[in-house]
Amino acid sequence: MHFSITYDRTVKIVTPVVLLVLIGSLLFSLLSPVDMPGPLRYLAAALLLIVMAGSICWAPKSYRVEDGRLYIDRLLSPSVEIPLADVRSVEKLDRKAFKGSIRTFGSGGFLGYFGKFYHRKLGRMTWYATNLKKAVLLRTHDGKNYLLSPDVTNRFLAAFPANQRASGV
Repeated sequence: MHFSITYDRTVKIVTPVVLLVLIGSLLFSLLSPVDMPGPLRYLAAALLLIVMAGSICWAPKSYRVEDGRLYIDRLLSPSVEIPLADVRSVEKLDRKAFKGSIRTFGSGGFLGYFGKFYHRKLGRMTWYATNLKKAVLLRTHDGKNYLLSPDVTNRFLAAFPANQRASGV
């Protein structure tokens, strides 16, 4: 079963702005007449390229549930695989439930919301989301938490056994 994901308004605004800033900074660092030592100039350019490439590689593209596994497909990196047997619970989250989350390493709007986040009540989480209004929290038996955002959340939740879903689904 394939589950599409779409960008929310914030991602639609942040992505082109950040992309323009990164490309502009890259061009400035390489072409600027400002006197900058050669190695420093290339180090700055390399750092900008790494940020862009890493974001493009790890950004979420879609989700799939097949062969007893949840696959989190990413733009250019291999999919993340989570065996359904490892899933303890999956539930739709109201945006207020994770408000105040702190991004510890990742993207907070450029190509989505992905990477490592922390919330004082929900704990550590790995996000692979693009629309926070459609948030789903998946918890595994080994204590990992994933925040996802399938376009059709009820259909996504139905792909999991009833004992893993939050009540009322």
